Amino acid sequence: MPTSLPVLSLDADTLWVTTTLSNEILLFAQTPKAAAAALVQWGKRFGIEVDLERAVHSYSGGEQVLLAAGLWAEICRKRPPFVFDLRRAQAALSATNRARLQTALAETLPQATILMEEAP
Repeated sequence: MPTSLPVLSLDADTLWVTTTLSNEILLFAQTPKAAAAALVQWGKRFGIEVDLERAVHSYSGGEQVLLAAGLWAEICRKRPPFVFDLRRAQAALSATNRARLQTALAETLPQATILMEEAP
């Protein structure tokens, strides 16, 4: 899909750079306290109890995708239009969470084009 918009692509194999959510927030968020609070709220939306000091790899694969998407949604909330490609990360999600994630991202990032595969 050729586009002139920047593309943020999540890949299930490379979701995390560091070992904890707090480190990810410190590394990438411009306002770490706000990003941390937003991620905790995002987790509640999906029934995930977020512990910022917990090792990210101790969350299930689906939880990791949901949390990474939530963190990047917060980081990119005020960015200009872009493409958010989750096609390589969404396999770990149930059909229900896939639909819930698409709705949450559409609400949080109205300026973004969200790419997800249809549920099988």
